[in-house]
Amino acid sequence: MLDSGANSKPEDLEWQFVILIHSELQDLKRAVLNRLVQAKAGKLSSREELERFLEDGIYEVIRIAHANRIPSFLEDVSLDSFTERYGMTTDYLVDSILLSSRQGLIGNTVDNKLRARFHEMAYSLVRSTKKSQMSTGLVFAGFGQNDRFPSLHSVEIDGTYFDRVRIVEEQKEDIDRRDKTSAIVPFAQKDMPERFMFGIDQDFEKNMGKIVADLTAQVLGQTLDSDDEVERNRIVATANNVFTNNIKKLKNNSATELLSVVKYLSKKDLGEVAFLLVEMTSRKRRYSNQLETVGGPVDVAILTRHEGFMWVRRNHYFSIDLNPNYKQRLALPCHDNCAWQQVMSRAAMRAFGRP
Repeated sequence: MLDSGANSKPEDLEWQFVILIHSELQDLKRAVLNRLVQAKAGKLSSREELERFLEDGIYEVIRIAHANRIPSFLEDVSLDSFTERYGMTTDYLVDSILLSSRQGLIGNTVDNKLRARFHEMAYSLVRSTKKSQMSTGLVFAGFGQNDRFPSLHSVEIDGTYFDRVRIVEEQKEDIDRRDKTSAIVPFAQKDMPERFMFGIDQDFEKNMGKIVADLTAQVLGQTLDSDDEVERNRIVATANNVFTNNIKKLKNNSATELLSVVKYLSKKDLGEVAFLLVEMTSRKRRYSNQLETVGGPVDVAILTRHEGFMWVRRNHYFSIDLNPNYKQRLALPCHDNCAWQQVMSRAAMRAFGRP
């Protein structure tokens, strides 16, 4: 088992792997159950066809994972080494999630060949940008010692494997006078900021793409020879590319128009834009059946080259006017760390809007 610290338990380090694989296996299970329903309707001829369908599903997961590889992550770790470390956990998940759906059709156990495919699937998923529900992120923004304009560096991490942090997404923004003069970068729940910036969010765009593909396939099914599968796939792919390219152009035009205004906004207006984007996301979730993952009072701060970190909107869990003893503690005489106490006192008073 891995040991990345005295306070880390091996099962904690493995938990995000469990969540990641569990999600994919649940998707496969739903697909298998749909095929079982078809079998009851007489549309499935044999258990071999069901097993091939499951293998095709695993292959598709592996194909997508290979197309979305994390560069240089676990390149020196072989499939055998990965299976030695995570094979038992993968087998347990496969048995607990999929085995009951396959009883009566292809036996009560998973054969070694199929298990090897599941191990390969897990190996591919971990080395891909596929995120689990346990992913989190870090955002670093500000000025370097010699910087005139701000920079931003964000990373989204999703577990630790073989003592290496799995970074599934990384983004860098450098503002300057010529190339990129402004930027709006959403994090975590991005749907409302994306609608504000691009006019459409990623989930809505994906659903629209599926509608275009289904509609194209239906039209072709009525006009083309049913045996001409190659031509049908080519036309569907062309329609998808046209849709994707046009949506991309519309998004770029919308973002360019917005950023051309943002770069001239005052610091006060920039703070209001940031507050608006978070508040819209919070309201959207409050008045829908989605989880309220964004909510509560919104704090806004502005970081500038000469003024440093300044609160624009700050919500405290108590009123300083109702706690005079707190103000007295800030004004206590200092001793050995006098300079540090004075700095902290001034910072605390500024945070409460006091001179």
